[in-house]
Amino acid sequence: MKKLILLSILASAFSASAFATPNLVANASFEDYALPAGTTTDVSAATAGIYLPSWSIVGPENVQLVTSTYASPPYNLSASDGVQWVDLTGMSEGLGKGVSNSITTIAGQQYSLSFDVGTLTDRNAATVAVSINGGAAQNFTNLNVNTDYSMNWAQESMTFTAASDSTSLSFTGAANPYQTNTTLIGLDKVSVTAVPEPGTYGMMLGGLGLLGFMVYRRSNSFNS
Repeated sequence: MKKLILLSILASAFSASAFATPNLVANASFEDYALPAGTTTDVSAATAGIYLPSWSIVGPENVQLVTSTYASPPYNLSASDGVQWVDLTGMSEGLGKGVSNSITTIAGQQYSLSFDVGTLTDRNAATVAVSINGGAAQNFTNLNVNTDYSMNWAQESMTFTAASDSTSLSFTGAANPYQTNTTLIGLDKVSVTAVPEPGTYGMMLGGLGLLGFMVYRRSNSFNS
């Protein structure tokens, strides 16, 4: 019986690990530099290495690193993941500002990119423009504005195929055709993972089939 249970656990673990791929984005939720509780800071190209390790500033102006506990009554500026997030409009507010991150990739490999876009009561819809290696930007808009003075975060996603062993991702605040928002556009929880090749799924299913057969044989041996 113990062996049967062990085989079942191994089958579950194999299934989970087969689909798990690591996040290639360093400092994905902007937590590497811990701001003092209740504070925020403007981040320039010169200070990005301090406040936003692994990230660079895009555009002519600064972005803002914000803590969830930053006091701005009556607003609740909670992060989507962890306790810090980036406001792409910066302290001086406005569009066209952003951040970029370079990740190690494999040419020809497909990747899945996901990230959370945040907006706040009274700030209207928020749009983030995403560019891969400086190419044409794709806009992602969070239209879900809360009415209780809290942040609303929406996960967005896209796929891309790497062209080389290094891929640059840029995220900038952008205009949208729905509502004007130049005062708060949140970015948090950025993730890039490799999309498994079809053969990977075949190998996983084959392995699960083998483990299932072993469990079945073991069960029959106990019952005979």
